[in-house]
Amino acid sequence: MKIEQIYSFEQHDPPALTEAVLRDKSEQRAIKRATVTLALCGVAFFLCLIAKGIILYPVNAVLATAIITYASVSFCGAGAIALTYARTHRMRQITLKEGST
Repeated sequence: MKIEQIYSFEQHDPPALTEAVLRDKSEQRAIKRATVTLALCGVAFFLCLIAKGIILYPVNAVLATAIITYASVSFCGAGAIALTYARTHRMRQITLKEGST
């Protein structure tokens, strides 16, 4: 009993992978990993700052309100910057892909 192959592997050559391409992909993954780690650290920092304000509220309500307001505004600003960066980076990648084809 012979199994029929549904793909012809001899029809096309596989894409050429060079060491430079593999290193470039590895470097891009490392940069993405570091960027995500940094973003998560920023979120954790702002959450800790808000928690600090909540804990401090019974002691000094004005200072706690200032801390929570500062953390909230900074968090929103950081989110806006991250979205803008992601959008421009994505548009740059699309432009580069269109230019290479």
